[in-house]
Amino acid sequence: MKRGLFTILLILVVLVVAAESYGRRYGGRNRYRHVRRYGRKYYGGRHLHRYSHKHFGHRHRYRHVRRYGRKYYGGRHLHRQFHGHNHGHGHAFYNLQIRHGIIYFGGNRYRLSCSRRRFLSLWETCNQSYHNSNVCFVQLGSRHLYTSIQVHNNKQILGNLKNHLHHHVQEHKKIALEHIKNITETTENHTNNIEDAANSHVEKVKEEADKHIYDINKVSLNHLQRLKEAADEQIKRLNELSKQNLHNAEKQHKQHTSEREYQHKRHLSEQEAINKLHEDTMQLIKDLKSHPKLTYLIKKS
Repeated sequence: MKRGLFTILLILVVLVVAAESYGRRYGGRNRYRHVRRYGRKYYGGRHLHRYSHKHFGHRHRYRHVRRYGRKYYGGRHLHRQFHGHNHGHGHAFYNLQIRHGIIYFGGNRYRLSCSRRRFLSLWETCNQSYHNSNVCFVQLGSRHLYTSIQVHNNKQILGNLKNHLHHHVQEHKKIALEHIKNITETTENHTNNIEDAANSHVEKVKEEADKHIYDINKVSLNHLQRLKEAADEQIKRLNELSKQNLHNAEKQHKQHTSEREYQHKRHLSEQEAINKLHEDTMQLIKDLKSHPKLTYLIKKS
């Protein structure tokens, strides 16, 4: 995890340093004169007094243009087109540029000896006639409209520039390394802080979990104790009820048994009395039959 964060931060630092160096070298202040930037989407290029659009040269007829739409530039005749060949350079003035009185043409520099307006007017007229930028440039030079600039090869100046650039690069490298070192230390500190915070959170969560587990165990034990007490009470009550029912049943059984014995004895006594009465009656009848008078009366009746 530390290595991944360090790699990402290192890449971001390198990109920032490269972008800053690129912006200082190639960006910054605009070097062109008479430039009004209104956005490329309106007319396809920069708004110059002389500018290029779709590989053709154009010149404004008015000093200020208030409307910036593409239909106003082409439909209101606010500019006119330069004619000629641009030889594939994609520049309106045949690979020619003028900046601060210096002419850039064919990879060389020349100092302008007349006004910018006059030179560009003659340049346009010549190109419309000959359609060859090299011929026109030579003809304008023969009219002493520009002079060549001598380039002095000064090894000392180049060496100083090289040393200065090397020193500048080393300073940037030193600053970048310092930034990388600071970022690495900051990353390590943040990582350690995150680890400490994570460990602290883990300990706190563990403590809270232990507390919750203890509380849950305590509550569950209380519930179990209450359930056990309630169960014991119910068992005791059931035992008492069962004993009472057994006692009542035994008592009723004894009562029923005594009643049945009493009824049985009574039945036996009554049966004996009936048997005795029957025997007495039979004996009486027998005795009567044995008496003559009674026999006569019985037959007569």
